[in-house]
Amino acid sequence: MDNSLNKWNNAKAEIKVGTTVDCCIVQHAPFGVLVTLGTSGLIGIIERVRMHQDGFRTPDDFPPIGSHAKATVLGFRDWSKQIELALKKKDSEGPVQTMPEELVEVGLRFSTIGELSFFGLEQTNALIAAGKRVVRVEEGRAIMKKSAESSDAVTVRFEGFSVLVVLQNDLGKQ
Repeated sequence: MDNSLNKWNNAKAEIKVGTTVDCCIVQHAPFGVLVTLGTSGLIGIIERVRMHQDGFRTPDDFPPIGSHAKATVLGFRDWSKQIELALKKKDSEGPVQTMPEELVEVGLRFSTIGELSFFGLEQTNALIAAGKRVVRVEEGRAIMKKSAESSDAVTVRFEGFSVLVVLQNDLGKQ
């Protein structure tokens, strides 16, 4: 197992959902901010929807890059090796959200001979059968493949698309 995977698995074992961690804002993005956790080098993500209760509605309102904050651990995004966080509310000790989420990429691929294939549906259905519920669907990505290249151009072929399905434990089934 490579070192980065070991580091990720160790972090998931040591950092518990619901705990408070110190972090440093390192990047603003339209969806929220990226942070580093302590000196570990681990990357965390705080989505804008997890900040707007404190008035952070647009990137102009986000905490400045280089500033430090306390955040609550919500879960782990294995697919991107990011720790999902929420900024602490200013007026209370409680987290903005305490339910960890799971993300599954679901999509459709087109073949060059006109066949279609889906991916991620079986995993999503298995999670729903295990008591998770879909809480939102987020923008995914276009699936492109380079089909030709010359000294002055690259031609790509659209091969499909995906969305991210966000699931949470169903409160009625806990």
